[in-house]
Amino acid sequence: MDRNRANALKWLRSLSDSELVDAFYEALGGRPGPDERPGACESRLALIHAMRERAADGWGGWSVELVCPSPGFAPGSPLCQAGTHCGFPTTSSGKHSRCPFCGGDVHGS
Repeated sequence: MDRNRANALKWLRSLSDSELVDAFYEALGGRPGPDERPGACESRLALIHAMRERAADGWGGWSVELVCPSPGFAPGSPLCQAGTHCGFPTTSSGKHSRCPFCGGDVHGS
């Protein structure tokens, strides 16, 4: 493995969840998703939080939340704010975050 990549991975693994989320979205810097075709198709890369629980008869289905960045909000804060935006449930570390799809304000509770 390339030394720069190994150092980057080590650094990323050392971050708290909120710091990792902010770094991910900062690294994207508005980069379009792989299917983007200006004027014809919008595409985004985004983080999700997926969870499922064990039931008596095996694993239940997955629930998914869109992870929204809260740049500058208390590094190390847990992803504990729930909301909705663009038709998706969301999670973030701050009560005020940004939708990674449309850039709109997301309000958690």
